[in-house]
Amino acid sequence: MAEYFSSQRNNMRGTAAALSKTADVTVSQDGSGKFKRIMDAIAAAPSHSQKQFVIFVKKGVYKEYVKIDKTKTRRAPSA
Repeated sequence: MAEYFSSQRNNMRGTAAALSKTADVTVSQDGSGKFKRIMDAIAAAPSHSQKQFVIFVKKGVYKEYVKIDKTKTRRAPSA
């Protein structure tokens, strides 16, 4: 069982590293990202866009309310 969790943790680290390189913006409490607050990054996302906008949030405890307005939702075409 411990091996499974170790494997999953390593997989998440790889995913996080890949996301941090492809993200449009990064949120980081230590100031190393473009934003320190998640809501500021969401506000920076384009409204009514069909293009994906990736926000990478670095590890930490963010004490804020997060609200994603309807204008920030990405709508994918139906198949």
